[in-house]
Amino acid sequence: MLTYRKQKAIESKRLWFSENCYERLAEEFEATVGTHDEQIQKLRQCIERLQADHRQMLIRRYFKDSGVEDVAAKVDRTVEATYRVLSRIRLTLRNCMQGGSTQ
Repeated sequence: MLTYRKQKAIESKRLWFSENCYERLAEEFEATVGTHDEQIQKLRQCIERLQADHRQMLIRRYFKDSGVEDVAAKVDRTVEATYRVLSRIRLTLRNCMQGGSTQ
């Protein structure tokens, strides 16, 4: 009997959503699927607009999962300078994604 009461107490603490809530969540998800594909395409365009050396740094760091130290060694910069350049690259990409232009 105690086990049954504990289970019921746990079940009553769970969040249960109404059917309307589930429908709205599904609608929101469907609306964002197309947006996600558009954002990926826009990001690709923004990356293509970067200077070649910046594009290579970005690819090494994020697409090849290299550490900043490895990227710095490959481009013959200090780690600190590499952090600064990657930060500027990310800012440039963010501006581009928001409708601005790249450098």
